[in-house]
Amino acid sequence: IRSGITQPLKLARAAQQARRSSDALSIAEDYLRDHPDDVLAMTIAAEASLGLNDVDRAEPLLRQVVDRAPGFPPASFLLADLLIAQLRLREAAEVLESLLKRLPQQDNVKRFLADVRSQMNQPAAAAALYGQVLGSRPGNPADRYKYAQNLRAAGEKDESIAGLRRTIALSPLGGHAWSSLALYFPDELTDEDERRVRAAIGDSAVHPSDLRLLHVTLSVIEHRRGNHEAAFAAIASAKALP
Repeated sequence: IRSGITQPLKLARAAQQARRSSDALSIAEDYLRDHPDDVLAMTIAAEASLGLNDVDRAEPLLRQVVDRAPGFPPASFLLADLLIAQLRLREAAEVLESLLKRLPQQDNVKRFLADVRSQMNQPAAAAALYGQVLGSRPGNPADRYKYAQNLRAAGEKDESIAGLRRTIALSPLGGHAWSSLALYFPDELTDEDERRVRAAIGDSAVHPSDLRLLHVTLSVIEHRRGNHEAAFAAIASAKALP
């Protein structure tokens, strides 16, 4: 596959990256007339077809590539995305499971499959996959957060709280973990947590999307104390953000 990146296919890829899907498809299909078994050309043609919302053309191409090159992640990822868009989650999971058997150390495959399992309401399976990812990359806050959220959905309260706390330790300005802790486990919030949330709100480095969730967290804290005006003000601040 690597050696098959010829000049026409480079042009097709460049066209697709520039969102000129019609041009990319035309170049790839011209190439396939002379090289009908080229899996890279098939993949580019399929991706361009998806860019043109032609699912019926894309799926058979991707199925062929996955059959012929089952260890080629881009084709499996595109096929899984296509199936997910059609709510064919079981089939998407099967595609990713097959790829994972061939590439058992690939964290990106595990992440993708974990997200699909979560959408299928299989949080324990999703958490197990994220646990594997964290075994090799323990310092990724996004992985930590998704791990904790799936543990919560699976009914593992203590483990979920611990996961959210670890996420906050890795990313103290991250609003998702703070707001999840506040909304799902409000009794766990402490005075020290309030201090840290207020400090994060006042930090010039905080991202606007995180700032919104930090204000939500503060609103929960104030509401539980009976400070309803302060709770409303915090929510109003969140809503006022762009």
